[in-house]
Amino acid sequence: MDSRKIKRRAENMDSRKMKRRAENLDSRKMKRRAENMDGRKMKRRAEDMDGRKMKRRAENMDSRKMKRRAENMDSRKMKRRAENMDSRKMKRRAEDMDGRKMKRRAENMDSRKMKRRAENMDSRKIKRRAENMDSRKMKRRAENMDSRKMKRRAENLDSRKMKRRAENMDGRKMKRRAEDMDGRKMKRRAENMDSRKMKRRAEDMDSRKIKRRAENMDSRKTWIAGK
Repeated sequence: MDSRKIKRRAENMDSRKMKRRAENLDSRKMKRRAENMDGRKMKRRAEDMDGRKMKRRAENMDSRKMKRRAENMDSRKMKRRAENMDSRKMKRRAEDMDGRKMKRRAENMDSRKMKRRAENMDSRKIKRRAENMDSRKMKRRAENMDSRKMKRRAENLDSRKMKRRAENMDGRKMKRRAEDMDGRKMKRRAENMDSRKMKRRAEDMDSRKIKRRAENMDSRKTWIAGK
């Protein structure tokens, strides 16, 4: 074999080897780039899905969750509202409570006892009783319970009501979410939401909450007046 043939064969082997190496490098580089692009794309899609999911969850929160939030408003606001209610409104509410026992008690109690009871009634107890109890429950409880039992049940009502609400929440998913969501998860979600979204949601929620509360109070007042 002459030298030119040997030289040409060596050159051909080198060119094929270099070509194969370049192809392997390109394939690894393209694969890594595709994986990186997929990772970023998946991350962005997950963030967008989470944003939409959070928005839909906030919009679809049922009245029970809103009612619970209204009940759990900080005690200072509730205490201030209860303190500012004039004694005549408290007396009228006590007089208008349906039930023969409550009516008989209100008629027989002297004005000093009524005034003292209205002033000393715990503001949270008054709000919970007015908002959460329907007329049949109030009538049955007022007729059947002495004053000590009324006080004890009103204090324990919150825990039983919360437990019953969690048990009756439609769907295993809602029940599991209500039972498993601890304070840390709620805190982390609130911290991760950007401030503008939180502010806007809080403002919208406050306006809806205030409007719904005013409507509920008006409807209860109208219902009581009709009775």
